[in-house]
Amino acid sequence: GDPQPYFCPQDANPTVLTDDQGKQSLRFPETLLGIGNLLKELDDSGIGSKLILVDACRDAPLLKGSKGIDDFAFELLPRQCGVLLSCSQGEFSFENPTLGPRGRGAFLHHVIEGFEGAAADPAGKVTWPRLMSYVQEQVPETIERLYGQQGGRQTPHAIANLAGVVTLARVAPAPAPRPVPTPPLFDATRGRSASEARAVQQAWAQSLGQPVEK
Repeated sequence: GDPQPYFCPQDANPTVLTDDQGKQSLRFPETLLGIGNLLKELDDSGIGSKLILVDACRDAPLLKGSKGIDDFAFELLPRQCGVLLSCSQGEFSFENPTLGPRGRGAFLHHVIEGFEGAAADPAGKVTWPRLMSYVQEQVPETIERLYGQQGGRQTPHAIANLAGVVTLARVAPAPAPRPVPTPPLFDATRGRSASEARAVQQAWAQSLGQPVEK
């Protein structure tokens, strides 16, 4: 049988057949997307750096003698290719209506945040290591916040065959904070008018971001 793992689209039919010798095979392989086939197409494409985002549950049992995506992808992953999976083996990929404008998966939610700048460096570059680190840190925290410690576990997993630091996107760098001028010191040993004291008080309040008492 075919040892490669498969993605199951919404209309997939993953029925497994077993012959008299105990050999297993998929009855409708055309309804599934073979990982090996996808990676071969990417390898033959001539594209430079390639990123695969997989937002899918990984709780399905494996066919006898088959390999999980982790082992299989490591063997066939093309050069300059990175795969970011929404969860680890045996886990679910959670969605929630509070994420995003119309609700979406926690994984995709934080991937979008990362590309929009949350994972960018000070120069505005979103690199593979920074996006991977951001998503792997934020998703488990979001799942725990939404469902509690006993409500589920989702730990994104990365597989990569990348040389150098790959930049995935660029965003406008965050503006440098404007320096706040130091207000004048109030010399209590000198006589000051009420208007002068008030001006010094307002300057210090503005510097500290505090309201001025009236």
